[in-house]
Parts: sequence; C-alpha cells; structure tokens
Amino acid sequence: MPEPDPGNAGLARWGSAEEARGWIARLGTRLTERVGLSELKTYVLLAVALSGCASGAPTATAHGTTPQPLVCAQLSPTLTCSYVGIGRFTVADIGRFKVGFDPRVTRSADATGVSLIGDVTKALTRIAALLPGPSTVIIIEQTANVTPETGELGYTDPTTGQVLIQLDPSSQTTFSETLAVWLPEALAHEIHHSVRTLTGPGFGTTLGAFLVSEGMASAFFHQAFPGTDAPWDKALTPVQEHTLWKQAQPLLTQGGLPVYSQWFYGGNGVPKWAGFTIGYHIAEEYIQHHPGTSAASLVDAPAATILAGSAYAP
Repeated sequence: MPEPDPGNAGLARWGSAEEARGWIARLGTRLTERVGLSELKTYVLLAVALSGCASGAPTATAHGTTPQPLVCAQLSPTLTCSYVGIGRFTVADIGRFKVGFDPRVTRSADATGVSLIGDVTKALTRIAALLPGPSTVIIIEQTANVTPETGELGYTDPTTGQVLIQLDPSSQTTFSETLAVWLPEALAHEIHHSVRTLTGPGFGTTLGAFLVSEGMASAFFHQAFPGTDAPWDKALTPVQEHTLWKQAQPLLTQGGLPVYSQWFYGGNGVPKWAGFTIGYHIAEEYIQHHPGTSAASLVDAPAATILAGSAYAP
C-alpha cells in the first residue's frame, strides 16, 4: 500500500497511475466485502476519482448557454469528471452551477413524467438562495451504485468541490420518490459539502470534523427541504447513541478512511450510519442553542467551534 499522506485524510500518496489503480482495486475489494457496494460513498468514490486524476485529463473547453453534448473531460477536467466514464452529457448552466446530465437518467425521468432538468433547476434555485457560494460542476448520472433505501448516492470531491449525484431507477424505492424527495436531498447535502470545501475549513480529516461536516450537510437539507427524515438521520436508538457517543469522544482527533468507514458505514461494533445520526444531532443541538444561526450560516464554521458549542449529550 502506498505511503499515507497525513494531509489528505489518510489517503494514499499516489505514485504512478498504475500503482493508484492497483491500490484502488484492492481497497474496493476490501470495502465491498466489508460493507456492500451499495453502501459505499465518499471513501470509495474518492479513491476511484483520484485514479482518474493520477492519469491526467484535458483542459475544459468553453461553450454557449444552449445545452449541448460534451465529452466528460470537456465538461470538467478534474476529479469528479474523471470518475464518470459514460461518455457524453447534456450540459446546462443553472445559476452558478454547470450541470452535466447523463442522457440515460434523463430518459428514465421522462418515462415517469418528470422533467429532470426542470426539477434540478427548481432544487438548485432554492439551494442557491439559501446558501451562496462559488460556482461548481455537478454531474448527475444513472448507475446501480446507490443507497437502496433512497435510490441515490452523492459524493463531493474534497479537493475541487465538484459534485457527483448517482440515481438508480430500479432501486428499492420508486424512481418517482427518488426524484421528488431524495434527489433534492442529495443536491442540498452535497452542495453544503462543496461550499464548505471551497470557502470554509473543508470536509476535514478527523472523526470530529467528519461528524460536523456530515451533520451540518444533513441539517442544511432539512433547512432547504423540511418535512422529510432521511434514514441515516435516525439510525440509532437512544441507548445506542448514548453508548456510541461515549465511545467516539476519545477518538475525535483520529482520522483516515478506516475511521470514516467504521463510523459512517459500520464495522467493529459500530452500526451502519451511526456517524450520520450523531453528526446530525450535534449540528441540530448547536443550531438550537445559538439563535439566529442555521446550517447555511454555519457552513464556514470550524468543526472545533461546533463541537465545543453544541449541547449534544445523548
């Protein structure tokens, strides 16, 4: 395994592209055996994205405001794009966002009577009104690699702030529900990560920072689209949450992919989604005890500030 890079959340410091691909393949095999491919999120997608970065990519080309097909590398020459290998996208400029739509997922949405570009435009308009920030790229593709309970999976590149949203029309939930409920959730969650990455302290490299970043992103979804509880927001019983918080507190300064994997996707006695539930409750407690704040206004707040100022005590 390559030497870990302490400044990059425990990720390997890449050598050649071939070495990166080999390491990623071994990591993917271990994580798939451990938690199931459908439950992999940031840590696997990040590794795959970085493999594309290791091999380089062409520069972006300018285009007009009319949606048009572009190869992935033209849409976005950096990490998020290098993950997606399906070929050509329909590109739309929606406010500050440049969005690449996989034609397959657009057709799947059309089959349910939904205009995907129209719905994404509505969601992004609301998100942008609540959470100003820099421009970024969002790629929306169709794949079977999603969270089965919601039919979607999101990833934000912790270096570029670019966003990847994956949708599956054949998941456990109906595609209509995925588009109406969980696609806006994924967009809000990941754009909060993106703004935090580009203008704030970043996603973080320790368990404490992971909890705050994921928790505030979940809180922002509830701010932008109230009325829906995500399953990862309430994955623990009160007794479990009390016990796990006591277990987590001495570990808040530990970092790396194994720590993220264990606390957010389960392992070594930690239930699946425990970190998401704990993080969301930390964020909510901070907001409730600091009138006038919100997940949007706290996007730049350091993790240490949130942890110290939250009244979270399950």
